Amino acid sequence: MPPENKNRTSVTLEERIKAVTMCQQGKSFAAIGRELYRSKWCIKRIIDRYNETNSYKDRPRPGRPRLSTAKDDDYLQEKIIGK
Repeated sequence: MPPENKNRTSVTLEERIKAVTMCQQGKSFAAIGRELYRSKWCIKRIIDRYNETNSYKDRPRPGRPRLSTAKDDDYLQEKIIGK
């Protein structure tokens, strides 16, 4: 049975591993997509990314790096909660 929300954007790590394994077993992108309820283009991107990076993990996303450390965060929380 397909998931309730068909318009999901994130692919779980488990789904990526399954897709790569099924591809290595010789299944087509379309067959993998039907089994995982994803488009064949989504499966192709997963396989291409795996072949390029040899990893199942997400690529790093752009964004501003953190300025505070975990220690700084703990200190600030203590100050706020402590008063």
